[in-house]
Order: sequence, then C-alpha cells, then structure tokens
Amino acid sequence: MATVVLSFAPPGFYAVDFPLEFRVDGVVVHAGSFRAGAHVAVDLGAGDHVLVATVRSPVPRSRTFSFAVGEEPLHLELSYDRWWGNFKKSLVIRAADHDDLLRALEQPGVPESVGELPAQPMTATFTLLAVLAVGLLLEYALPVVPRTGFAPNILTLQALGALGKEAFRDGDYFRLLTATFLHADPVHLALNGVALGMAGVFLERKIGARWFVILYGISGLFGSFGSVLANKGNVLSVGASGAILGVVTAGMVLAELDPPAIRTGIRLQLARVLVPSLLPLAMHGDAPVDLGAHLGGALGGALSGGALYLFLRGPARSQARDTANDGHTAWKDALTAPLVTALAAATVLLNAGALSRIPSRAYAPMRAEVALAATLIPNEDLPKDSGPHNDLFRAWASRFPDDPRVLLWQAEQARDSQDREAFDRAIGAGYAASARTESYFGADQKRKFDEEFKSLEGDRVFFDLLPNEQNPIGPDSVAVWNSHLDEWLKRYPKDPRVHKQAALRAYNAKEFERALSEIAAAEAAVPGVASAFPKGVDLGVLSAVKYFSLLKLKRDAETAPLRAVVCAGSHGDYAKKLLVDAGDCPERASR
Repeated sequence: MATVVLSFAPPGFYAVDFPLEFRVDGVVVHAGSFRAGAHVAVDLGAGDHVLVATVRSPVPRSRTFSFAVGEEPLHLELSYDRWWGNFKKSLVIRAADHDDLLRALEQPGVPESVGELPAQPMTATFTLLAVLAVGLLLEYALPVVPRTGFAPNILTLQALGALGKEAFRDGDYFRLLTATFLHADPVHLALNGVALGMAGVFLERKIGARWFVILYGISGLFGSFGSVLANKGNVLSVGASGAILGVVTAGMVLAELDPPAIRTGIRLQLARVLVPSLLPLAMHGDAPVDLGAHLGGALGGALSGGALYLFLRGPARSQARDTANDGHTAWKDALTAPLVTALAAATVLLNAGALSRIPSRAYAPMRAEVALAATLIPNEDLPKDSGPHNDLFRAWASRFPDDPRVLLWQAEQARDSQDREAFDRAIGAGYAASARTESYFGADQKRKFDEEFKSLEGDRVFFDLLPNEQNPIGPDSVAVWNSHLDEWLKRYPKDPRVHKQAALRAYNAKEFERALSEIAAAEAAVPGVASAFPKGVDLGVLSAVKYFSLLKLKRDAETAPLRAVVCAGSHGDYAKKLLVDAGDCPERASR
C-alpha cells in the first residue's frame, strides 16, 4: 500500500466552471471544481492502476492514464491543453515529497474565487443551434430551383429570406433578421455552430438565456445593417457570423465582471471562439465575405455588452460581498428581472414575426418568378448580333410562346405575310406578356416592349394595301391590273392605288360616273394610309380624269374651277399636260 497524490493546477484561463472528477480503477476519488483545481491523496495497493480524469462540460472531456504503484509515495501531476480542450496526454509521475503529502492530507475545501458568478443552463444556445440546423434543412427541402452543386442555389436563399441591398430598398426589412438563420452550405453552418456553441459555454452560462438572446438579437441586427451598408446591390448575405461575433465581443466586455486574475484568460478563451467564426474569411472561395456583417455584429456586441456590464456590475459586486446568501439573490434577480424577460420575449417575437413573412413576401414571389423565368428565353441563349435569326425564333416559338420577344417576332412575320389574324393574335398576346413579365424584366423594359408593339400596330395599315411584291409594274402592268382589279377591289378597299386603277378603267370604258366614284374613293383613302407612303400617293393623273369625266357629263359648274387648278400645275405636270394636249388650258397658262 502506498499514498498517491493526484494534483491538477487551477486553469486560470477558463471563464466558467465545470465539475471535475477523478476515478481510480472505477472508483470516484475526487469530485470538485475544474477552475479550483485539485490536490488529493489516495492510498493504493502495489500494482497497475487506471486513472480517468473528466471535466463534465456540455461536451465532456476525459483522458485515461495508466500508472504503476510500488512501495513509495507517488505524485501524479495532470495538466490541461487549452487549445485542444482536454487534458494533456502526458502524465508527470514523480516521487511525492513531504510537502506534497502534507498539502494533500490537509484536504482544503474548494477555494472560493471572489466574485465567481453562478453558472446558468445553456437553453438559448442549444435552441439557436437547433433553429439554425432547421434553417439549413429547409434550404435543401424547399429549393425554388434545383441545385447544381452541393450548396443551395442562391435563388433558394433569396426565397427563404437572404438579405440584399436591393430587397432592403424595396421594403423587405424582415430580411435583416431572417438572413441570420440561413447559411450558404453545411460547412458554413458547422463553423458557425461550433463558434456559437463555444460562445454559449462562456457567455450564456454566465448571463443566462434571456440576456444571451438579447445580445444575440442585437448583434445580428447590427451585423445585417453593416451588410446593407457595406455590400453592393447584387450581393446576398446569409449566416449567423455577425451575431456570433457580437456575442463574443460582448463576452470580452463582460469579462470585467470576473476577478482580475482570470480576465485575461477568459478573453483568450473567447478569442479562440473567433477561429471557427472567422474561418470563412480564409475559405470563402468564389463567394464574397461579408465583412460588413462581421464588423457590424462586433460593434453591436460591444455596445450591448457595455450596456449590460453597467447593468450587471452592481449585482455582481453585491453577490461577491454576500457569500452567505447561497441563492445568489442579487445576481439571480438581475438575470431574471421582468424587464429582462420582456426584452428577451420581444427579441424572440420580433424574429418570429420576421420569419413569418417569408412564405408570402419572399418564398411565394420567388417561386412565381422562377416559374415565370422558365417561360422565357434564357438570357445566355440570346444571340449577340442583330441578325434576323428566324430559325432560332421558330424553335423558340414552340418552347417559349409567351415570351414578349417571341411575340414581337411573330407579329413581324405575320405582318410581312399579310396574315391579319396571326398579327392581331400576336399583338394582343404581346401586350399581355409585357405586363405579365414586368416583375422579371423591370418597368423600363416593359415600356420598351409596349412601344415596340404599339409601333407594330401602326403597321396594321399594310393589311389594307396591295403588297408591294404584287403591285404590277412593267409593260404588262395594265393587263395584270385589269385581270385582278375586281378581286383586289374587294380585298383591298382602302388602297388608293387600287381605286386609281379602277377609275382609269372606268373612264376608258366611258363609265364616267363610276370613274368619279372611284376617284372620290381613292382621295378618301389617302389619309388612312399616309403612314405607309412617306412620299405620298401619286393621284395627280386622276385630276385630269376627273376633269374629262365632268366634262363628258356636262357638269360645267364643277369643270371650270378644276380646270383652273390643273392648268396652274397644282395637280402635277402630267395632269396639266393632258389638259394642254386637249387644248383645254389657255395658251398663256400652258407655257
């Protein structure tokens, strides 16, 4: 039998306390405070033994050591690795001296650290971690477009509440809160989750769930405002990094509530929390890092942490003086006061209200926009040059029949082929498509579409005109006109050129009344088709035909004034020449 001293020096760098337990061969030989350290003596028989040292933190840390005992007293010295968060694997074994044995035999109680604050449960931290996990699951369960890689599509993030400057300007203020519940991918969530868990260990166990929720909410809001101010309009922001960074910053400020001897250690431990939170700065890949959210969150945490320090400083000092009060009344009251509860509840309700806006204000509109985009020609498929691209549009007409650009092309094709029904159908559908796609193309593009359709409507006059390719010219033109004139009069009753030819035919057939009727119809049709004939329609010869028709009908009262006008050259040289050749223009007027 020999005495074995187990010692563990107090780790001054830890912010909160956890139970410390030593087991030798399965038997508990010490249960005490991790922050207070341990120095105990155990009597063990000669032979091999097993020591299990455990820190019962939210994530328990344990290390197993094997050692042999002989006849002489031993001193087993344990140490803790702050960076790896566990006991070091090496166990220092040496012979126990008189001082070691004396100190162990005195068995002092766990020393009190002046001003030590009672630990609070980590309800808020675990709840937030669960909510963030649910947020990521929803990103994969409710995509608005299929994923092309491992991460959710950016449109899905936008539909579920991601923050962007343009959306903020459009009045989607709820995104200031909802963006903090989303993450770009599982790695992003894992890093922030680790940081949030570590921050909760240090801070929530000190200040309680209510104040932790308040600090987290304020920091997240400051981070979102920083993102809006710092980012360009086309950048979307997601993630809890700003809120977490704010909580850590607040924790560094609140370290002033702890005894001076451990403040530096606490802040060093909190600095470790920043490692997973800031890793995205070095791992962002092609995605921009939201520095505005990080800096805004840190500022919010510093301000709110400073205000909370001023609020809690009095109760902390009171608790430090009154160690007889085992209930820590002053400190407990400060953490659970009605005002604190109301602020925490308001924070939760405000975030819940923001999340409730997502289905109607973000998700449904984005789904509708994605569905709309599926009916439109992809921008990347549009040709870069200004060629006709008729083959492309023919293919697109069956795939994207409601695209305003396809309908414009169809209207032009119908106009050129004189298909009035297809033209009217394309114009009507085009106006409807322009209005339907305004949310996708924007108000300016809608206005351009409407102007183009209106311009095409002006071409409706061409349906009332004989196509240029059918207009007879050349030596056989008279024969062609005469063979088709009756048909064209019925088909193109608003074309002055057709009435002109009908008037000439009637005059040659000595049908003078019919000739006058056709001349009147030709003159009446000109204003309605003026847009189709920028240089005007040449009806000058009809003035001479009208004159001779009136002359044959002996309508002298109408003949004289018309003769004066024609002979003055007002109706063209050819009409005047006809009257001069007939000897109906005075000699002076004919020169």
